[in-house]
Amino acid sequence: MTQSFAANKDVVRQYCVVCHNDSMLRGNMSLEHFDVAAPEDNAELAEKMIRKLRTGMMPPPGALRPAGDTLVTLVEALERRIDVVAADHPNPGGRTFQRLNRAEYAASVRDLLGLDIDAGAFLPLDTKSENFDNIADVTAVSRRGQTTVDMANGPQQRVRPFPETIQLLESLGALNNHDCRSC
Repeated sequence: MTQSFAANKDVVRQYCVVCHNDSMLRGNMSLEHFDVAAPEDNAELAEKMIRKLRTGMMPPPGALRPAGDTLVTLVEALERRIDVVAADHPNPGGRTFQRLNRAEYAASVRDLLGLDIDAGAFLPLDTKSENFDNIADVTAVSRRGQTTVDMANGPQQRVRPFPETIQLLESLGALNNHDCRSC
């Protein structure tokens, strides 16, 4: 069954806004200004509505409920609209800048430069989260105040800085405080 946005709006006004309005704020929310035709404008609230309606928690027991599959139709319309907008404008969230852990850094230097280095000499201890040492949110950059650019300048005295690498990191927003240990 397909209901128009106007019919869905009427359902929300008649059965939801009675309690979820600017005055009463039941459940700490108001649906008084919720736009059923554009649930993506307040996706968090729409998702909360969908969960409550799908589980039969709303309208609460004893409250007036619409007939038939009216609530199912409302939920499906909300879900459909949110899904279409999400597909058109995906938002995977942010990505934390991640440095390589000690083992990854040493392997990269070995593979790229043919040098065996002790990454522990200039990288902090690898912090762990859930026993993983390469989780970006917990991996510290440096205990000595060095930046990623400083560390890219050269892992050992015998390696000279690579200006192209430094420029690339700086163009990506990395800070260079010119604390290169090998310059």
